Amino acid sequence: MKLSLLLLAVGVLGAQADWQLVWKDEFDGTQLNDNEWNYEVGGGGWGNNELEYYTSHNGNNARVDNGHLTINAKVTDEGGRHFTSARLTSKQSWTYGKFEARAKLPKGKHLWPAIWMMPKDSVYGGWYVAASGEIDIMEARGERPSIVQGTIHHGGAWPNNVWHGSGEHDFGRDFTADFHTFTLEWNNNQIMWTTDEFRFCCLARHVETCNPAPDELEFSSCEDLMSNSILRVCIWVLGVVALVGNLTVILWRTKYRITNKVHSFLIINLALGDLLMGIYLLIIAGVDAHYR
Repeated sequence: MKLSLLLLAVGVLGAQADWQLVWKDEFDGTQLNDNEWNYEVGGGGWGNNELEYYTSHNGNNARVDNGHLTINAKVTDEGGRHFTSARLTSKQSWTYGKFEARAKLPKGKHLWPAIWMMPKDSVYGGWYVAASGEIDIMEARGERPSIVQGTIHHGGAWPNNVWHGSGEHDFGRDFTADFHTFTLEWNNNQIMWTTDEFRFCCLARHVETCNPAPDELEFSSCEDLMSNSILRVCIWVLGVVALVGNLTVILWRTKYRITNKVHSFLIINLALGDLLMGIYLLIIAGVDAHYR
């Protein structure tokens, strides 16, 4: 797998102009920056029954040249394994932000390229059981070059851990033929996955289903239609006024009936309709306040 650029920005999700770049690595040198990256070394399967042994500072498995970080899997005996590769982690860690990488994926059976976000401290259990959480920006399989997926893992130790995300989605393009951009935007309310500017999955807080489904064109649960504070205030005001005002009209007309029953019925019917609209607006405002 080749990486040409890794970026991290922080800001307001959904407002591109508010992103501020806080970290990047464009792999301009001739070797990996040891001040920014760790080599994870060893075999043992890594919780996924992986067959390779991960090496350290081995130019055959990880090298930097021509503005690219290249990670190679090799048929080489080492550490009791018959294959070698490289597994790299950043020395810095972040909570929330926009994470982006340009990568050209490898092609071939049994290859598993991935860009993961692992917890800095696995306080609820080792990373290999995902008990402390895991966010997969991109995962793919070398024998299916048009398919990638984004996933979050959480819960207890296996088999009690759970996952949510896009599942395997066929984009109809060969991710091994050229570089593509993989992006994850994450804040305290939602996580969104984007590939080449196509948003293919969004998980909002308390929403376990990827919306919209990758093959559907529908409203996304992560679209914030009430991001404008003036709009939110107006909905609360209109909802309260409609609720109190129309409820007063209905009670007044019911208590003090007049001889013109048709006229009274029309007024009550109109007030009832406005009352229901006020309740509807308050429900929208309440749900927005709860999930914001």
